[in-house]
Amino acid sequence: DLSKGVSQTFSLEQLPEVVFTVYPDGSIAFVESDCPDKICIDAGRLRRAGQFAACLPNQVYIKIVSSGPENPDEPDLIIG
Repeated sequence: DLSKGVSQTFSLEQLPEVVFTVYPDGSIAFVESDCPDKICIDAGRLRRAGQFAACLPNQVYIKIVSSGPENPDEPDLIIG
């Protein structure tokens, strides 16, 4: 849930070299990666439904999706 208003930095267990930060304003961004070109980091903060960023060398992406009021149990974010 990106709407909690809490800053949090994390990585995925299988990709500890790729680090994400969730910001209090509800945005998320790649902040570290061992990939050569850093395009994922250059994508900046994502905050609106439909925005996404990918780190192709590490085969991971983040995408903001809208759960909407009709689906409160749906995710706000997909990391794949």
